[in-house]
Amino acid sequence: MRALDLPELAVNPGTLVPVDPTKGGTEAPSARVGIGGPITLPYKASDEDDPQLSAFMSADHTHAYHLLVLRCTFDAADDEPFAEALVRCRLSCVDGVDLDLPIGWDAIPERATSEEGTQSITTSMAAKAAAFGVSVEGPSMSANTTRDVTRVYAEILGLLSPTPRWKLRRTRTRPLSGDQPLRLVVRAPLRPVVAEFDVMASVVQRHLGLVPYRVEVPPESASVLLAPPDRSAPMVGPSANTATTA
Repeated sequence: MRALDLPELAVNPGTLVPVDPTKGGTEAPSARVGIGGPITLPYKASDEDDPQLSAFMSADHTHAYHLLVLRCTFDAADDEPFAEALVRCRLSCVDGVDLDLPIGWDAIPERATSEEGTQSITTSMAAKAAAFGVSVEGPSMSANTTRDVTRVYAEILGLLSPTPRWKLRRTRTRPLSGDQPLRLVVRAPLRPVVAEFDVMASVVQRHLGLVPYRVEVPPESASVLLAPPDRSAPMVGPSANTATTA
């Protein structure tokens, strides 16, 4: 799925609550997490970019495709950085019927890596020969090679299930800070669906080490309703320049 130019989402501050009140409960972290959105838009694949997927979605008369847009912000002091975060989405039908459940269909980011430099690898081999039952070892040979080192800092887990989730982590060259836009395409039955979000984050705190927190998400960012779309309404897709909301 290609990145889209979407509306700017206002960020609502979340509250960090320690998972274990006995660790971190008496020392408030300097780190802050904000949540923008979520908003939902009807989605359609681009005929130009992926004609087969577009044809498949157009022929699917039993499902609706929605684009969920979420924005997370991570603000932390240099001496109390975020180590990792988990942004979870739970999809369910409002009628409670566990038949043809909604699923996370596609996502941005799906997997993103950062360059961590190069690594040198040395391999050595000793030459051996045998004659008349006697083994003779000759001089050893070695070779040096280098390879690029990358680390995953963002990836989606649980695609094609009702519980997709993003795992975000800091790397040596990329801190977990600033804006992190998240996009999820949902395939849903033609019934009202609700998407519920929760966020977990771990902070490296002075005197305490790694402390896990759950983020109390503002009510307006905790869930969003995905209604069956009006087929006559315009849909957002990879070929669109701008998506607007009503």
